[in-house]
Amino acid sequence: AIVVTHQMGFVEEHCTRALWIDNGAVGAAGSPDEVVGLYKEHAERTSKKARIVHLCETQPRPGGYGVVKARNVGVKYSLMGSKNRNAGGSNKGKKVWRKRKADFWALRDVNFTVNEGDVVGIIGANGAGKTTLCRVLSGILKSDQGEVSVDGDITALLSLGAGFNYQLTGKDNVYLNGMMLGIPKRKLKNVYGDIVEFSEIEKFMDQPVKNYSSGMRARLGFSIAASLRPDVFIIDEALSVGDMSFYEKASAKIQELMECAKAVIVVTHNMTFVETVCTRALWLDEGTIRFDGSPEEAVETYRESVKIGNK
Repeated sequence: AIVVTHQMGFVEEHCTRALWIDNGAVGAAGSPDEVVGLYKEHAERTSKKARIVHLCETQPRPGGYGVVKARNVGVKYSLMGSKNRNAGGSNKGKKVWRKRKADFWALRDVNFTVNEGDVVGIIGANGAGKTTLCRVLSGILKSDQGEVSVDGDITALLSLGAGFNYQLTGKDNVYLNGMMLGIPKRKLKNVYGDIVEFSEIEKFMDQPVKNYSSGMRARLGFSIAASLRPDVFIIDEALSVGDMSFYEKASAKIQELMECAKAVIVVTHNMTFVETVCTRALWLDEGTIRFDGSPEEAVETYRESVKIGNK
């Protein structure tokens, strides 16, 4: 199996061999520990203006009130399925298929409160309902049961490159994407330089976004959304693509946003991020919350479940 990833912990824990690609050439190949070490040294050595930020744990604010409340939230999809049955009449004994609808609950009986000052990490396997939950919280998707209440404005970065027109330049997309996120054009003009500087792709801003790598789109999309300084910031896997230095910068930015935001909700598969940056974690499994509490305990419980499931 060949796995492309920015998750160094995954490489060290699960891979038998590693290959580091740098500017289209092989930077190193060999044992995972050795290659990861060389890559980290290179990132430290070549980082601009100390882009690598060694994060401290986010300190929760005591006594925060409920900013986001979900009560018995459920989202249901009707799927077309088929059922095998015996035919009658002249076709007796033959098997026929009959189409029928089946309900699938992407979320069911989801209850939690996000308090002021929380940085909540949402973890779980693919298909657990994490993205569906983000869409409900941001108002893009209406739940079939229960209710969600939010105190303040929400900005949701729900997918990489959301709102981008790939035929337009990066500069044009700053204005297009920004205005779709609710930023007035006048404000975008004022913060344009900051967005470009944070994304670190200044020399590519006059090129069409279709020429960008997924990592470049992640940098630009996050940089635009982070400039909003919303009350509640929802990020769905936006940090899963991008090199280590930008991941650290974006993580530090999330901590910085807590100075003005009421809460941050992050969907991620990066357990180190959850343990370091998040003050709380929710583990979703098959549309229900299996754990809600300390990040360290959530990660440990989730990992144990994955190990048991793989046996």
